[in-house]
Amino acid sequence: MKINISQEGNKKETGKIQEEKVENVVGVSDSELRQDIVTGDWVVIAVGRAKRPEDFSKVEYSTHNLSDDIADCLFCDPVKSGQEKDVLIYSKNDGDWTLRIFPNKYPAFSRGKVPRPLEEGPYFAMTGTGYHEVIVTKDHFRHLPDLDIMEIAEVFDSFQDRYLSLMKKKSVNYITIFHNFGKEAGASISHPHSQLMAIPVISPYIKQELDGAELYFKSMRRCVYCEMMEYESENKKRVILKPLFFFYCCYTKLSFFNVVFILNV
Repeated sequence: MKINISQEGNKKETGKIQEEKVENVVGVSDSELRQDIVTGDWVVIAVGRAKRPEDFSKVEYSTHNLSDDIADCLFCDPVKSGQEKDVLIYSKNDGDWTLRIFPNKYPAFSRGKVPRPLEEGPYFAMTGTGYHEVIVTKDHFRHLPDLDIMEIAEVFDSFQDRYLSLMKKKSVNYITIFHNFGKEAGASISHPHSQLMAIPVISPYIKQELDGAELYFKSMRRCVYCEMMEYESENKKRVILKPLFFFYCCYTKLSFFNVVFILNV
């Protein structure tokens, strides 16, 4: 899936979770999903994304050194900076928050019930209906690699929580979660955060993976991912971490540091 810039609930508690109900809004979308009629790939045209703030526009930051100036950080205090209403908050027993999720203020997709088809000549498109959320951890100076195990587990718990909440929405057929680390990776805000996009279309690449896994099972009567995990576990030269989460360097990597992550159950 490419993004081009031409540019629910009840309160819970724990180390705990508070969840606020967000109205499902249908309105005019600022973005479009356009399909390449040759490759079948989908491209997001999100003009509104060009309005987002840019922490990195005036000063060059290394991906390993975040800004020391947190006075004007939009994510250190999302309520004060006027971010959208939280859909999920994780907090400590003393009430101080550790992680919060809220709709992106400059979304690539607009929340709605069903996408509306758009046509122009031989081309096909649809309104950019879906969900675009930001997952923010509180500490301004600690990225995912700097968190301890329980803090990382909380981040992944939040991913799962939102995935389960959004997967049954009428406008959602695919959910992707990503974390841009620094300007070079595409981040516009220096405060550590991940993003979630829940959209009505499935990337041809993902469909190709699903079809390939099904074809392998039909021909070999074995799960292709179980097969790869077993071999890599015995071979050991590409394994990074196991046992619960199985990380290993991809044998057919498309780029440097291409790592496969599989839940080992």
